[in-house]
Amino acid sequence: MSESEVRHRPQSVLHTQRPFLLIKQDDPNPSRTRQDSSSDGSLSPNLGPTTPPALSPRTSGGQLVSTPCCIEEFILQEVIDSTALIQVYRAVNVKTFEFVICKVMSLDVYPRVLSPYYHISHVPGVLCPQHIITGPCKAYMFFPRPLLDLHAYVRSAGRLSECEARRVFHQIVTTVASCHDSGLVLMDIKLKKCVFTDSTRSVIQLTGLEDSCVLDDPSDDVTQDKHGCPAYVSPEMLSPVSSYSAKPSDLWSLGVILYTMLVGRYPFQESDPLTLFTRISTGRYTVPETLSARARCLIRSLLKRDPRDRLTARETLEHPWFRFTSSSDECEDRGADQIVPDSLWLDSDEWFDMAS
Repeated sequence: MSESEVRHRPQSVLHTQRPFLLIKQDDPNPSRTRQDSSSDGSLSPNLGPTTPPALSPRTSGGQLVSTPCCIEEFILQEVIDSTALIQVYRAVNVKTFEFVICKVMSLDVYPRVLSPYYHISHVPGVLCPQHIITGPCKAYMFFPRPLLDLHAYVRSAGRLSECEARRVFHQIVTTVASCHDSGLVLMDIKLKKCVFTDSTRSVIQLTGLEDSCVLDDPSDDVTQDKHGCPAYVSPEMLSPVSSYSAKPSDLWSLGVILYTMLVGRYPFQESDPLTLFTRISTGRYTVPETLSARARCLIRSLLKRDPRDRLTARETLEHPWFRFTSSSDECEDRGADQIVPDSLWLDSDEWFDMAS
């Protein structure tokens, strides 16, 4: 019998509210194999070809598109994002008619991509894969489809009131704190990776952990990996010194997120990369006096040029801004301009990679 496909099944439910279908590599019975039910080589939910089809995107009007194909009960539709290692597809479950996101990668990349999700599968604030299908050549990770990312929401709203930003930011920091406690540094936190997973926008989760790093020793977060979005990179990532501490760098990115939610623009926003990186390196930014004193204090505590002076994630959760009772002054909309860039180079991963 030829092995055409392997489908990972859970040995136990890791979290009742977050079905994370995953198996440890040392599981004595980690997979099931299936006999091909199609003899003519046509694509079918059972993967008639002995290898899952290589999906070759075509270009139409500058957009990546692909011919739909079936992977078990899922139909992969168009490509919505692509990196050097991973292609992201919009997909649909033909049994439940639920739309999902599928990330396709080679088996060489698959263990590294999966490792962060498995490492923090107990953290409810991370959007983990619900289904994983592997074949001889490729791996397919299926995620729930987010309803809206925080970048799009802030851009449409212009800015958030402090009471709304407090609720959202507390969830994000709580997730980051749990990841840091578990020995995982995120490395590339940004608004687009914070997604709402319910229609009332009351639950927000982190997604896209492909750039994160599992630490061998949770107390030692020194790394030489320097990559990320220009608007979110910390001063130490721009330093000529090869190594830096990754956890404080995550907190700098959180400071950028908080500032952008409350002000409606990035704290460091320039059209020229050299000018932008110079401003970040020197830590030059202004905090509007229209924000409350506690909000200004928290922003400055996160956007400190010296990483040793920044709050940790757990210390951030103890900041007085989170304990402040919401008032009409904090919750009113002061009508800030909608100037958060939409898909510009500031949000691009391609623009900053010191390792290359």
